[in-house]
Amino acid sequence: YGWFLDESLNKMKKPSFDNGNGRTGAPTKVAFDSNGGGAAYLKAYHRLVESGAMPKYAIDADNARSAFVNGKVTMYVESTAVLASLLKAINGKFELGTAYFPGVDDKVSTGGVSIGGASLWMMKNDDARKQAAKWEFIKFMVSPKEQAFWNTKTGYFPITTEAYNEPVFKENVKKYPQFQTAINQLHDSSPESAGALCAIYTQVRKIEETEMQKMLNNQQTEDQALKNMTDQINSALEDYNAS
Repeated sequence: YGWFLDESLNKMKKPSFDNGNGRTGAPTKVAFDSNGGGAAYLKAYHRLVESGAMPKYAIDADNARSAFVNGKVTMYVESTAVLASLLKAINGKFELGTAYFPGVDDKVSTGGVSIGGASLWMMKNDDARKQAAKWEFIKFMVSPKEQAFWNTKTGYFPITTEAYNEPVFKENVKKYPQFQTAINQLHDSSPESAGALCAIYTQVRKIEETEMQKMLNNQQTEDQALKNMTDQINSALEDYNAS
């Protein structure tokens, strides 16, 4: 999953792209090929699979989830967004523990994580009544009460700290302290771990996933995977920026 590479780079405090990780200007090329981050991640990932310590589930999240729920693997990296459904699926068969996102090396992985996942967008149009209605809905969704409710039903952390004072949030964290982990992790993260801004991230991650899968299937080396990712992503960025 390409997102794991992104977060691993954040943990290493290494940018994915140039131009301040896309925050001082639109990215024109990747940075993980020259800053050592990409090579470190591919080496760690490849080593885990080759040693047999980690099964090769490719990008099939459903198979990985099923293996964890059924006790076939002991660790499972996933978005906090599925925490509530994961607890329901496990249904008390074993105790679920949660931890901060793992790093490839405890000496270099001293950073934090970036936020991600669902977001709300209000599209511009000329209908003032619809615009007003959409704005009311957004205000409703970001309110402390609804953010607390959303957190307890999914695992997504609230976007406002005022949600922490809501009774439903307090009761849920008391019953399921696992929900607190992602919140603490974000508060412990530094600005260097904010992640990249890139308009073609969906395409970027698809390229990363495809090349990593070839590496795991022994169709190419780690160095070849890194070069192929770099060349394809840089080409895609060039096309996008020229359009």
